Amino acid sequence: MPRISAPDRPRAGLRAAATIGVLLALLAPLTAVAAARNTAAGDARAASVLLARSEIGRGWSETAPPSSVPPLTCPAFNPSLRGDVEIGAAISPRFQGSQSGPFVSQVAYVYATPAQGVAAARALLRARLGRCFASSLVAGSGGGVTFKVLRQESLGLPRLGVDAAGYRVAGTASQAGQPVDVYLDAIVLADGPTITEISYATFFQPPSRSLELKLARRLARLIAAP
Repeated sequence: MPRISAPDRPRAGLRAAATIGVLLALLAPLTAVAAARNTAAGDARAASVLLARSEIGRGWSETAPPSSVPPLTCPAFNPSLRGDVEIGAAISPRFQGSQSGPFVSQVAYVYATPAQGVAAARALLRARLGRCFASSLVAGSGGGVTFKVLRQESLGLPRLGVDAAGYRVAGTASQAGQPVDVYLDAIVLADGPTITEISYATFFQPPSRSLELKLARRLARLIAAP
């Protein structure tokens, strides 16, 4: 494999980022996630809180969403959600700001009652959920690109009027032995029966703080709406 020179690094980043954009979709469903009894109304509610490309910003492109919606949990963090019934789920297209990122994607889940949504959020919005995002980064290795986690930390958020937690995974993407810094941020927001997670993948530097907060505030309004 040829050495990655400075002009080639964005192309290497593109190959790795194409994998990062769907990392959460690689998480296999687990038996302990909430029972799924999706309804047309529940799926419609979940889809209604997904951001459109126009809400992210000008100049962004999008690719078709995956065919299935992944769970938020993983073997490293799999709290029991028994008694909670998921009635809706939706996943956004993958949005990208340029050939080498940033990449943004979102999932949303709706539970049968507000009380069930609150219980699910209480179980999920913990520091240990960050392990799942770290695991998904490593799981994206392939095609000559190897991802390595360097650190996992909380992502501070202002008050948003809904329950929210932020996570950051910092690592490297290596091709032909040359590492490139990579960041995977995730913000999970919950209100009533609805939980949504939005993820950001970037190379060289962390995702834009202003973009993350702008979209978090927009999502908080969407999930709080009746």
